[in-house]
Amino acid sequence: MRKKIIFLAIFLCLPSFALAKELPLFAHLTWQSQTFVPSFYQGKSLPSSNSQVKVSALVFDKEGKIVSSKDLFFSWHLNSQIVDSGFGKVSFSFIDKREKESESLTIALVLKDKFGRQKEFSLSIPFSSPEVIIYPQGSLLSLKKIKKGEEISLTYQTFFFPQWKLVSLKPFWFFGNKLIAENKREIVFKPENSFDSLWLYLQSRYNKIGTKYYSQEVKVD
Repeated sequence: MRKKIIFLAIFLCLPSFALAKELPLFAHLTWQSQTFVPSFYQGKSLPSSNSQVKVSALVFDKEGKIVSSKDLFFSWHLNSQIVDSGFGKVSFSFIDKREKESESLTIALVLKDKFGRQKEFSLSIPFSSPEVIIYPQGSLLSLKKIKKGEEISLTYQTFFFPQWKLVSLKPFWFFGNKLIAENKREIVFKPENSFDSLWLYLQSRYNKIGTKYYSQEVKVD
């Protein structure tokens, strides 16, 4: 009789135990980076090194209806390390410290309710190095070559630079080893030989600490 009572007690506990392991909700995770892209760019702005990224979650029930998050506990993980948590904490922000596109970054959210049920969701975030392109004025196509002896008006555009870096960028235009323009967004250029290339260097200096150069080359044909 005692064995039957023990078996019955275990059997009655099984449904609640299974229920405690599974939260019948779904969280849709999204990310947004604070990097610059021009108005004509139609893709999503990608994060780059030292840019701010915001991750958010929208919670749905099994029928697809939005669920209030105030009674749900959010535990946010960045590459397996807890970085933020709290009831109703539907979003958090962080600074992306990656230096190369080969470095991965995974966000995980562990969602819990007051009954102890929980569920985990994950999200991988892409990465891009800051980029600069040179193009003729009046065109949105990047320029790879210039014809010798042909005068052309040139400008440049930046992509995926952290917003705070844009104020510290200073352009230097070189033809071969010769500086032909400094601190100018647009130049008029007429190459006289095909031995050298046109180079644009963007110098980034923030708070007088550290200097970094971003460059783009256009060859003369």
